[in-house]
Amino acid sequence: FGQLKLKQLLFDGGKAGDSGRAAFRAMEAQQESAEASRLDAVFAVSQAYYRVLEARELLRVGEHSRLQREAFFKLTDSYYQAGKATRIEQLKAEAQLLDAERSLVQARAALRISELILKKTIGIGIDAELGIRDGLPDTFTEPENDEVLLGRMVENNPDLKKSARFKEQARLSIDSATGSYFPEVSLQGTYGYRDRDVGGIGDEWMAGVFLEWSLLEGGATQAQVAKARARFRELEWNDKALRDQVRVDLSQVVGDIRTALASIRSSKRLVEAQDEAYKAVVEFYKRGKANYIEVLTAETDLTQAKAAYVRSIGEYQTASARLDRVVGKR
Repeated sequence: FGQLKLKQLLFDGGKAGDSGRAAFRAMEAQQESAEASRLDAVFAVSQAYYRVLEARELLRVGEHSRLQREAFFKLTDSYYQAGKATRIEQLKAEAQLLDAERSLVQARAALRISELILKKTIGIGIDAELGIRDGLPDTFTEPENDEVLLGRMVENNPDLKKSARFKEQARLSIDSATGSYFPEVSLQGTYGYRDRDVGGIGDEWMAGVFLEWSLLEGGATQAQVAKARARFRELEWNDKALRDQVRVDLSQVVGDIRTALASIRSSKRLVEAQDEAYKAVVEFYKRGKANYIEVLTAETDLTQAKAAYVRSIGEYQTASARLDRVVGKR
């Protein structure tokens, strides 16, 4: 006996179509997941890169501070030798110089570690040479208004798009499972050859429209539908929680950028003021109208203001990179 059978499905309650569309949504979700991973990698590299720039600039601040304190120590020491300054003033100036050298060692170590982290993040090996010619920016951009950023986030954020695809897949899975309640209608045709014990040898064929309907399936379809609905509800709540979270993330990162910008403006102005104050108090000290404590305090204030300015720029750059990740900038 040999037989060839052809079957063309006409109606199955939508099971095949919904299953295909659900599989396509799952594929799209995986693509968005890959895009989310790529953006995460970009953010990690950007963050590590900005940490290197910040550490390098803080090292320069430390080097400049050391030069200032060294110059003041030499000035105080010459005054001490000439009898114009006390031993305490000389020791204080020397202590400030040693503290600047300690901070300098700390800044060099921080730069070295930040470079190692960057190498590890970009995967070039920690023994590879790393040359960075960029520096901290001089201009800073205000973030767009909240409504524009929210619209961009909803449109481009891969996490939201992935969640939406998975939710749509779950909905289509419900439709596919529900299709088992309906009969299956198909167009079938068979052609065969049979060697019979009675009646001899001959061909046989059959063609027609067939209807198949399971009258008793032990509640399997109902269970599959209930499972699909439970999965959909789970993803629906997860999607809602994710949308709330990314909106919180967006508000937070925009707030961080605006705070950093305000800090940049205030700390830059403070650097200018402290620099003028330091120059003035040094001149007063040379004329005997200021004491060493005032000079040391001015030095410390100037160094702290410069460090605060650098850190503000670093916070701005990191927050900007985080904003790109939240809104899904490609």
